[in-house]
Amino acid sequence: MKKTFFLLLSLFPVLLLAQSETIVLQWDQSATPLHFPKALYADGENSLPYFSIRRAWTGKDRLPLVHITEFKSEALEEEKLPGAQLGKLEEQPLLEYELAREAGKDYLMIKVLPFIRTREGEVRRLSSFSLKTDSEVQLAPMKRDINGEWKSQSVLAEGQWYRIAVSESGIHQISWEELKELGISNPASVSLFGAGASQLPEKFSEGYCDDLEAVPLYFSKGSDGVFGPGDQLLFYAQGPVKWDYDESLGILRQNLHPYSWKGYYFISESRGQGPSPETCSLSTEEATHTV
Repeated sequence: MKKTFFLLLSLFPVLLLAQSETIVLQWDQSATPLHFPKALYADGENSLPYFSIRRAWTGKDRLPLVHITEFKSEALEEEKLPGAQLGKLEEQPLLEYELAREAGKDYLMIKVLPFIRTREGEVRRLSSFSLKTDSEVQLAPMKRDINGEWKSQSVLAEGQWYRIAVSESGIHQISWEELKELGISNPASVSLFGAGASQLPEKFSEGYCDDLEAVPLYFSKGSDGVFGPGDQLLFYAQGPVKWDYDESLGILRQNLHPYSWKGYYFISESRGQGPSPETCSLSTEEATHTV
C-alpha cells in the first residue's frame, strides 16, 4: 500500500474522520477501452482505468488510514482487457492514497484500481465498493506551520509572460533589442520573477517557496539616462548548480540538480518595472586577501 506526501494545487470537499462511503461504478458496456465516468488512465488509453476521489482532510496532526471494507464484482469479456497492468491484480483491489498540502490546508487523494483476479485466475471488475477512512497517530511530527504569507494565486496567473532559461549562476544581461524582439512594447517597464534554479527540498515541510519572487533589475541606460537601443538589462540569476559549505570537512561541496540542466525565469511588462538592486556601502576596512 502506498503512502506518499506531495504538493497538490486543488480544492476539494471536506472529508470527516472515521467516514465510510459507497462508490458505485457506472461502466460503459460498449466502450473500448474499459471506461466509466471520470475514469483515470495512468498509463494512457491502453491501461486499466483507475477510480480517483479527492477530499479535504481535517485530521490535524494525524495521518489518514483508508480501507476497502467490501466490494462487489462482475465478469467481463477478456478481449477488452489490455495486457498492461494485469500483473498487478490480486484478490483484493489495488488501493493507493496520498496526503497533500496546499496553502496551509491538507487534502487526501484516493486511487483504486477497480479490478481483481480470483484464485481461479479470472479477472473481474468492481461494480461497487465501500471506502472507510480513519486516522492514525502521526509517527513523526511534521513541520506544518511555515512562517510567511500564502498567495491567493500565482503571479503568472495574469498577463503575458516570456520564459528565460539560464544554465549557470551569475549576472545575466538582455539587450533592449532582444526585449523588443520578444514583443515587449516598452522594455523600460518590465519585471522579472523566479525562485532560483537549485533543487527544491524533497520534503515539502522544509523551506518556504509559495510563489515566484520579483528579481532585482538594473537598467544600464548609457549616457543619455534613457533605456533604449544599445542598452542592457542586467540581473542576477541562480543556475542549477549549488555550492554548500561542509562544516565538518571545511570544504565547499558542489550539488548538481538531478532533474534539470537549466533554471527558468519569467519576464513580463504587465506588472510594471521590477525592483532595483539594493545599494551597499563600500567597506572602509583594510583588505585581508588579494584574489
